[in-house]
Amino acid sequence: MATHEQLTDITKQYLHTYEALKKKYPWHHSDARMFMLMASMYSLHQKSFDIDRFDRLQQTIKKKNSWFSPLRSHQRFPIAGILDCLAENPEDSWTGFKQLYSQLVQGPWGRGTSTYAAALSYYTFFRDDFSAVPAFTAWYEFLQESFPDLTSADYYPLHALYIHQFPGNKEQMIEHMNKAHHQLLQRDFKKGPQTQYLSFLVALNLESMNESAYFERFDEILDQWQSSQWHVRPFYYSLLGVLGFTASFSSIIDDARSIHDLLAEQSEFRRFNYFAVHISIQIAAAHQASVQGSSLSTALIEAQRAIALQALNSSTSASAAITL
Repeated sequence: MATHEQLTDITKQYLHTYEALKKKYPWHHSDARMFMLMASMYSLHQKSFDIDRFDRLQQTIKKKNSWFSPLRSHQRFPIAGILDCLAENPEDSWTGFKQLYSQLVQGPWGRGTSTYAAALSYYTFFRDDFSAVPAFTAWYEFLQESFPDLTSADYYPLHALYIHQFPGNKEQMIEHMNKAHHQLLQRDFKKGPQTQYLSFLVALNLESMNESAYFERFDEILDQWQSSQWHVRPFYYSLLGVLGFTASFSSIIDDARSIHDLLAEQSEFRRFNYFAVHISIQIAAAHQASVQGSSLSTALIEAQRAIALQALNSSTSASAAITL
């Protein structure tokens, strides 16, 4: 387990990034949650935050979009954050990212925030290589056919990319998802897109683990989660799926408790306690991977995807309630 001093340093660096964003853009800080989530992107990628570099990038995005683009508003900030974390030369990366978005809107997606979120997810894996766009689109269309009642622009463009990473075939994936969904409903998870998304994360594990072994681990995760006096609410479902990727989940939850205690010393994080829990798990998972010299790539990329979409939608109290 990471020492208390290490976790304290990580949390202080996170708070430094958050405070720098809040100070630089006070007129965009009507809702603290967007910058809370954005700061955790840098913690996940263990990349130092340079306010001048970030500001140049967000200004570039603003200038190169029309007056009617959502990227003239607050939504350019989380996109700039992801590109800043992923790209060697983030200002140069914007051109490729915009080309990717243009290709996606020629397919089944319309213009808007959800397609930018899908493009971010694609960019995480493939950067400026657009050769996988047809497969990405095919998975999305397959999911529209498989789950017509749950398909929405907010969820399935992102599902499609992760399922594109699945080593099996489409029908096998759907079979795993249906098994997982049944097991989750037996554990009193609420019906809806959040549980459907969690069932997808479980399905990725069922390709390499048998069902009983996975859900034995999952039940242990639930027990430890609730022992921290954290409720099992839909906002956290994707985090439970992230923890299911590793046998180190117990250490991650313990570390997250320590991080959460430090964040809770700040009034804004006490006010948005459920965000503080979410961020604590993300930071702890990234740090565990670093300490162990191993990779939680699927789990961390999933956490990053959740951050990006939540940040894109968290400028108002109503939209911040999105529960991925």
